[in-house]
Amino acid sequence: MLERVEAVLEELKAKYPAFGINGDKNIWIVKPAGLSRGRGIACFKNLIEIQDYVKGKEAQWIVQKYIENPLIIHRRKVFADNFFIQL
Repeated sequence: MLERVEAVLEELKAKYPAFGINGDKNIWIVKPAGLSRGRGIACFKNLIEIQDYVKGKEAQWIVQKYIENPLIIHRRKVFADNFFIQL
């Protein structure tokens, strides 16, 4: 039974790239809301790392999941989901 469950999970992961959105292999982009041109951007793997990074810093932060397979039309990314967490 365990083998079958693991096989189904692997099938789901192959079919749905965002299957593990809350898993341990995600990359989260954190950036200060008031800066531009890539200044202050950092990448993390989980919420604890993000909280440690922004703790004690006086700023508003934008946190978004790195999208592995964005929708591309005519060589342009058309849509990106943003996830906001108030820390």
